[in-house]
Amino acid sequence: HYGDFFAPTLTAAGYETAFQVSDSASGVRFGYYADGVVLAWRRERLKLVRINRSTSSRSGRASIVATLEALKDGRRIVIACTHLNSKTGQKREDLRYFQTSKLLEDIDEARTLARGTEGQLEAVILAGDFNTDPHDVTHPKAHAAKAIPSVRAYGLASAYPLALDESAFNGEDVAIWTTWKVRGDYEAKHQIDYIWYEGFKCTSVLLPPAKLGPGRLPSLSYPSDHIAIAADLQLNPCSDTHCDGVDMVKGQSI
Repeated sequence: HYGDFFAPTLTAAGYETAFQVSDSASGVRFGYYADGVVLAWRRERLKLVRINRSTSSRSGRASIVATLEALKDGRRIVIACTHLNSKTGQKREDLRYFQTSKLLEDIDEARTLARGTEGQLEAVILAGDFNTDPHDVTHPKAHAAKAIPSVRAYGLASAYPLALDESAFNGEDVAIWTTWKVRGDYEAKHQIDYIWYEGFKCTSVLLPPAKLGPGRLPSLSYPSDHIAIAADLQLNPCSDTHCDGVDMVKGQSI
């Protein structure tokens, strides 16, 4: 419902938007609505300089990499969003690693082009549904983590603390899961959605809902199988890299 709801609603609220449909969405094949990714920015503060849209064959089911320029001082920000393929198992994780690598290449290209202009590139944001944990997974199908470690190796910081292993999700008040599902006898929390950044200070994040129904997600109280995540990011006053390290959490409340 990008065209008939999100786009006009965000436009009325003062935002410009960019949308990329997922070419693997079943809705497209049947001529109906399709999922995808959206970037939105306030038109009174930022203008679009450059944009690159991709689909599943390159950098995820859908992704957008955009360069925005602040109208006030000309500082430039590369902002990217993505939705990677789902499911566990090493073949799926290897695919996500490939998609992440291509996405980081697109971000690198955007950074290079921005630095070659009069504007000063000082910050990067990457957010999305990566559909994979930051650690190795043992259930329901085991795989060694590759996609998220590649983002960390690239040098981006996570707005949310990252889980070190599956024991980090023990306890009702651990605030790092982004999906919590019951599928037959199998119940598990996973951290698979992320906000990454460089050149900002993260001042606050949105916490998960305090209570869910017995079926976990989705439910009547929360109609998505992923929770919403959000972060307040304050642009650094200089061209420093990210000022916060990535916290790792193992089986404790945060």
